[in-house]
Amino acid sequence: MLNSLAHRFNDHHASLLQADHQVSHVPTFREPNMVIILWGKHEDSKIVDSSDIHRWVLNIPSDCPTIVLFEASNRVLKPWLIGAYLAARMVFYFALVAINEDAMFTFRYAPLRITTHSGFPKFDELFFDRLQTMRWKTFTAAYVKDFFTSPFCDILRGEDMALFVLFAETQQIEINLLELQCNRTERLGPCVSRYNGIHLIVNRVFLPQYSKFIVSSTTMVQMAIATPRGRLLTVWEMLLKPFQYSVWATIVSLLATFQLIQLCAPTQFANNMLVLAVFGFEKRKLRFTKYAEKVTAIALIMFFFHLKCAYEAKLVSYLTETPRLPDAMSVEDLRDRNITVYYRNFNIDNVDKLLGMVALYDREKFVYDGITLLENREALMAEKLFADRIEGYGRLYTILPDNVFEVLPFYIIGAKSLLRKRFHKYQHQVFEAGMQIHWRQQYSNCFLLHIVKAHHSRGANNQMYHSIRYEHLKPLVLCFLALWACAIAIFLVEVIVGRYSRCKRSRCV
Repeated sequence: MLNSLAHRFNDHHASLLQADHQVSHVPTFREPNMVIILWGKHEDSKIVDSSDIHRWVLNIPSDCPTIVLFEASNRVLKPWLIGAYLAARMVFYFALVAINEDAMFTFRYAPLRITTHSGFPKFDELFFDRLQTMRWKTFTAAYVKDFFTSPFCDILRGEDMALFVLFAETQQIEINLLELQCNRTERLGPCVSRYNGIHLIVNRVFLPQYSKFIVSSTTMVQMAIATPRGRLLTVWEMLLKPFQYSVWATIVSLLATFQLIQLCAPTQFANNMLVLAVFGFEKRKLRFTKYAEKVTAIALIMFFFHLKCAYEAKLVSYLTETPRLPDAMSVEDLRDRNITVYYRNFNIDNVDKLLGMVALYDREKFVYDGITLLENREALMAEKLFADRIEGYGRLYTILPDNVFEVLPFYIIGAKSLLRKRFHKYQHQVFEAGMQIHWRQQYSNCFLLHIVKAHHSRGANNQMYHSIRYEHLKPLVLCFLALWACAIAIFLVEVIVGRYSRCKRSRCV
């Protein structure tokens, strides 16, 4: 029979792969699009007891049409035996064809039911959608809480959780969600192995090697670094910050140069150029001095005037934004500052740019307490949104503009699950319909609503704390009073000295 089938297939454009089921299965890159099994009359015990045949059957794709040719000896018992054997090994799209009778058998599942055909049934009658025939379509979906599975605002599901729930509703199946209790440093694979009866995993995973039994995501995940913003400047640092060191060096050089000229050649200028340019004091009227002194004085006055305007403008800008040290803007800045980058739950062995500056984070979740983090950009942006707009939420962070790397996540549905190809197709349809953008917009609105509520709650509880009090302004008031007193004293001294000088000149005349 095998030779006859091979001869018939050779007359068509088909690739025939013959397999000896008595030896171990060797996987190939090519998958069959149809499988024909010859079930001998006396091979029931051999097949049931053979581990090699088990591996061959286990490697038949779940949606591959499979035809089982057998010799019917007991019309009821043998089809049930073959059907139960294949169904237990996740082979569903098969039809039994009796070679000694006019009978074909197909099966429906959950519970297992058999249908008998005669004659020449159509292809759709033999290889129909098995999933739609299931009466008990219940699957267990395991997940670990992360940014894409945790709920937001108590009503919004995470992006991955919403995708699987919507997929289950569309396919009219029931999903039982099971939260996994994994250890802090335990990877997802060993954690899942401690549970039984799991059909699919909601969390997106990052795998070092591609497998044809997993479903790739439609979008890449961007991994970025968040590092604490630079510390606040001290008073002296704020006074020096408006100008660069080169400007301060130029100012000091001018001061030293003109002071040396004044000391070494006091007759060169009738006035002290520095005192004239900075304070406006002159010994002799400038219009009566030499041309060179006039030009030098005007240049210095304009120079210091522009410096003063720029300096005051920079200091005034500190009222709206507290000055800090420059933030790190690249991985090289972090390396120069000897900053350790913490990561968790993914492999970064191939990220050469972080070599020698990473450490594994051993806590259950990231705490934004001053450490530098390597995490998904979406999660970092959400945390930064809260930290920037809610006082006391956490330390202020800056996110490096360039991604450290991008990685394609995968979903684990099961090697021979009937849902794998359906989910792959459905995920693309959801992405093309814009549901991912819609969900993220909902999360953004949820975050903004939470921030507004936090502001209202904080304003109601701390209304007196934010009001202006005398003790807050007391140092500033005392400073202004002291300056006012000094100005009055100087004014009185100037009046007295002026009157004394006029009286002295009048007496001399």
